Order: sequence, then C-alpha cells, then structure tokens
Amino acid sequence: MGKFGVRAWAVVAGVATALGMVVSASPVGAVTAPTATLSGLTTPVTCDQQAQATVAVAAAPAPTGTVQFFDGATAVGTPLTLPGSNALSKSVKSSLPGVGPGTHSISFTYSGDVNYSSTSSAAQSLTFAPYTSALAVAPAPGSPRVGDGLSFQATMGADSHCFRRPPATTKATGSVSFANGSTPLGTGTLVNGNASFTTGLLSAGTYTINASYPGDANFAATTGATQVQVSPTGIYAWKAETVQSAAQGSTAVVFNNGAHTFFYDPNAKSLGHMWWNGSTWATEILDGGVGGPNGRTTADVGRSPKALVSGGQLHVFYYDATFGDLRHAWYGLGTWSFESLDGFTGPHGRTNGDVGLESAAIDFGGTPQVFYRETVDPTRSRLRHAWWTGQFWGFETLDFGTNTGRFNTATVGTGQPHVFSYTGSNLRHGWWNGVQWSFENLDGSQVGPNGQISNNVGAFAQSLSYGGTPQVFYQELGAVTKLRHAWWAGQFWAFETLDGAGNNAATGATGNNVGADIAAGVLNGQPMVWYRDTTSQSLRHAFWTGASWRFDIDDGFAGVFGQQPNLGTPSVSTSSMVFANGQQNVFYTDAATNQLRHGWYG
Repeated sequence: MGKFGVRAWAVVAGVATALGMVVSASPVGAVTAPTATLSGLTTPVTCDQQAQATVAVAAAPAPTGTVQFFDGATAVGTPLTLPGSNALSKSVKSSLPGVGPGTHSISFTYSGDVNYSSTSSAAQSLTFAPYTSALAVAPAPGSPRVGDGLSFQATMGADSHCFRRPPATTKATGSVSFANGSTPLGTGTLVNGNASFTTGLLSAGTYTINASYPGDANFAATTGATQVQVSPTGIYAWKAETVQSAAQGSTAVVFNNGAHTFFYDPNAKSLGHMWWNGSTWATEILDGGVGGPNGRTTADVGRSPKALVSGGQLHVFYYDATFGDLRHAWYGLGTWSFESLDGFTGPHGRTNGDVGLESAAIDFGGTPQVFYRETVDPTRSRLRHAWWTGQFWGFETLDFGTNTGRFNTATVGTGQPHVFSYTGSNLRHGWWNGVQWSFENLDGSQVGPNGQISNNVGAFAQSLSYGGTPQVFYQELGAVTKLRHAWWAGQFWAFETLDGAGNNAATGATGNNVGADIAAGVLNGQPMVWYRDTTSQSLRHAFWTGASWRFDIDDGFAGVFGQQPNLGTPSVSTSSMVFANGQQNVFYTDAATNQLRHGWYG
C-alpha cells in the first residue's frame, strides 16, 4: 500500500471529496425550491384580513420548516412553523403585527429543510387601512342625580372581530364628541386611549349618550353609546361659587367656629384674609400692600400661606418675596400681630437664607411648628423647621440635598410629627421619635413589596392623620400623571395608585392626568381628597367609603349649582379644605382667571 496508504474518493452532491473529510452542507436532494405563494390580502387591507403563506411541492416528501413574513426588508413578527402533516401544500397565516396604516411591500421567505431549499414569495405592494377600534362609553357615577358632575368616559379598545390590531404603544389621538341623542354636549381630548366630558346640566330622566370619534392617521372613525338615568336631586348637592377675584394659593382653618381662608393676592402683592361672618364672606388685606401697625410690612408677601390654630390663637405662616423671609401672623386678644420669623441673622438657629416658599404647619403638644424650604441655589435646598418653645422660636435644618423640601406637608400621627416632601424624583419622609429626626425615601426609588414603585413621585403632597396614623397623598409623574396614596399600616408603609390609572365606571376613576393641587382632610370619620384633573380642567374628589375609594367631579363643568367649566391649567396654586358650619369647605384657584373658588356640600 505504500508509505502513505490508500486514498479513496467519492462523489457527494456532485463534488469529489476525500473520505473522512467534511462534506458539503447541502444534503442529497436539497436542490428543489418549493412554490411560495402569498395570498389573503387585497387593497385596502382591512382589519379582518390575514396574510397567508403557502409552501407547495409536486411530490413527497412534504415540506417542513418555518415561514418569516417581511415588510420590505424588515421582519414582521416571529417565524411561523409549517403544520406537521404529510400534505404537499402547507399554509400559515399572520395578522402582520406592527404593520400600520399606509403602503407596504409584503412578502415571505420559506426557511427550507433537509429536502427543499429556501425560497421567497413575490412581494405585493398593498395599502393598509387604518386600525378599527371599538369605542366603549360609560357614565360616572353610575347613578347620578341632578346637579352632579356626570362624566361620560369613552375608551378606545380593540375590535374583537379584527385580526389586525394596533400595538399597545399606538394610541388614538384627537377628540371624542359626546351628544345627548343628536344634541351635542361637548368634546373630550383622548389621552392614552381615554376621553371624557362632564356636565351637570341634565335634568331628571333617561338619556342615550352617543360618542363619536372622527379618526386619525392610524385609526378609523368609530362610534359608541350608553344609557344613563339621572335621578332628582336629594337634600344635599355639591355647590360652588367664586369668592375672590384674584388669588393664588390658599390655606383654610376653622377658628371661633367659622371658616377662614388666607391667600396671596397677586394684584396687591399681599396676604389676603377671608372669613364667613354668618351671612357673607368678609375680606381684608392682612399684610403687605400699604403696610400698617403691629409689624405689618409693605413688602411683597403672602405666597405659600399655611394656617393653624394652636394655643387658642390663629397663626399664619407665609413667604416674603421681597426679602426672602418666612413671615408669621397671629391673632390673639382681638388683634393681629406680625413678624419676620426666619431668613435673617438672629438667635436660636435662624439662617440668613431665602426661606419660607413652600411650608407646612402643625400643632404639636399645644404649640405651633412650621416646616419650610430654604432655597440654596436652583438645584439644592434645605428643609427647615421652626417651633415655639413657650418663650422663643427655635430653628434647625432638618434635611439637605437636591430639591429637598419641595411640596412639604406635615401631620401628627402615632403620637409624633411627620413631614413629607418631594425631592424632584422621590417622596421623602421624616419623623420625630421623641429624641431625634430620621429620614427615608418613602416611595419612588425602588419597587417594593407593599406597592412601592420606581418612578418620579411626591409632587403636591398633602398629609393627614386617620385613625391615629399618618397618610399622605401625592402625584406620580409620567406620560399620564396619577394620584398616589401611602399610609402607615401599623408595621409597614403601604402604597397604592388611587386615580389616573384608567377609567372605571363603577368607582368613577379616570385615566386622565390627575393629582395636582391636592387638598386632604377627614370628614365624618373618613378621609377625603380633592385634586385637579388637568386633562378636563376640573376639580376631582376622592372619598373613602369605609370599604373602597370612590371618585367624582365637583367643579370644572357647566352645572346648575354654580359650577363653571374649564378651571384652567394649574398654576402655582394649592387647594385647602376645612370642616366648618356643619359642612366641608374647599377653596381652590381657577388657574384660568386667578379667581378663588369655594365649594361645599349642602
């Protein structure tokens, strides 16, 4: 055989190779390309059509493998496996996910198998029609009375008869029109697939409410309808009125059995005071303007007011924009007195900084305490704290960092003070344990076991004490802003999204942008919250029934009890709520006009 042995040769797939070496990757017989036929689509491609890919051969064996659809050179969906039968002609169908309205070049490629080579169909140029959706309409509340803020909520959803459906990220734009039968009522702007319109002008009776959407570049026109029965007005109804022509921000308190509200007057650049004298609302310029006795100033004062009753006296804390000071007014022995409390060099821990814009006040141990923000520079700030010792005011810096102390709010719960604020990304919490202050990022920094989320949360925070424990309501920012709620459950903090997550006709919840300008309080032993709906420019109301949360709209629509439409985009304004004269009193700013509004249930 010789030194090198015998070399044997063979012909495999038409190529001579040495035995023992790697042969060609093409198997014997893989030389036939099946017939590839695209069918099922006609221009315009509507939602009930599917693309069908057919792979056929003339004789056994049957083809196996996968089919991949394409839009031009872009793969559509994932590869689809041919049926596992012995049929010589096999088909698969696809709704072509992600192929939107417009002109597209559709084809498919067969992968091939051990017997057949890969092949592609001829491309077809097709025009795809806009997506078809169903428009669901529901009233909220479900059992309205005359004068209630009756909201009709329209939700764009997938049409169950369609194969082609829009991706979750593709939302209808524009507005939905609402009509009572054929009589137009108004329109609502679509936000994240939801639109609503609120009215308070329907009399008692049964109505058919029609909603229509004219379509946009992605979605075809569609309609929906619902029926609603409006009952006669009961003994009580929500009412509203304008009580001040120019106001920004407000705080309210009960003193001597009457409701008092304090606000910033942007025209007079002063602190305004309004109170119910038994028959009408009385108003005065309390500080700023032309000045006056007992420590009054002529500076620009009154922003971010916070009021409380402590030690039998009425106290108001507010911002001096001229000097960057925290101002303090108090009423005792029948007269008002005034002072600059912090923001200048002085004893007991005062600071020579810009302090007092954004504040919160509580009574603790029978003495007033106030928490407020010190602005260091455009991105950094401190949370400051002042308290009455019985002989003098003490001062300290509690927390320092990026945007520390914004939207701060305070309450007494579990027997100790709690303060909450917004860092620009998280809800911050500080508490006094009887010896020292401690702080934590309460929500926004991470996903937690009790409803915590990782998102930008904490703006417009307002707190209260319910059942002796602290609770706080605040806004979650994002593509759709939401109202969040955190409460101390005895051993841990619990969290939930209250409103803004989507329409719910049973509870009255909405999918609109909500959660700005919050007011919170306890009425008849249950927590209540008022806040702004920036989508519909209205005042929303959330209330705890003892078992669940319910929602309605109190102002921002044309109503029979003083309500008015379009409260405007929020400015730097806050709401406030007190219970006085046997009713709740809510004060809020119409940001479109800077008017101070008053709402009550009576």
